[in-house]
Amino acid sequence: MKIQWKDLIISIAIPLVVGSLSAFLTQNNIEIFELLNKPILAPPGWLFPVVWTILYIFMGIASYLVFTSEKPNNTALIVYGIQLVFNFFCSIIFFNLGMYLFAFVWLVVLWLLIFKTVILFYRISKLAGYLMIPYLLWVSFAGYLNLSIYLLNWRQKQPLIFRSVYKDENQWLFFYIYKKQRTSMASFSSRLINCFAMSFVF
Repeated sequence: MKIQWKDLIISIAIPLVVGSLSAFLTQNNIEIFELLNKPILAPPGWLFPVVWTILYIFMGIASYLVFTSEKPNNTALIVYGIQLVFNFFCSIIFFNLGMYLFAFVWLVVLWLLIFKTVILFYRISKLAGYLMIPYLLWVSFAGYLNLSIYLLNWRQKQPLIFRSVYKDENQWLFFYIYKKQRTSMASFSSRLINCFAMSFVF
């Protein structure tokens, strides 16, 4: 089958843009990860962007194979799109909001969506299904890290970082707000809205 380069580039660009935007919104919070108590198998921080970049490329190629297939693919691509949305918010919930337990629950839902995507992709293109497996395995490992970090740090107060509402010499200023880890679920919506309002509006 002839490669449709435009469709391939767009397919790869979509997950890369989603991942890059999520990373941008959490870039100044990543340093918090270094301050947390982590499990013995926790990798160094620099490894995460490397692995995610590779996984996003694999995801893009897989979605391209499904998109260009002559088999019915609407359901597969819809589920793929939904899991991308969940993927986008994972880091924001974990790093920006510091809600480690809720982030783990969110990650479990993401894992289920990825698993469903693997199945649907495999039925259309075996190679597409195989390309999604590393992503599923990495999210499984991320779930281990997430839950372990919650259990090792839940008694401590964790920093929550928001973007400041003003700039100083074109540099974003940040301030830390300390909160107790066991945040009530009732306050989640307001915290999420405030975080994104300050990230996108200003």
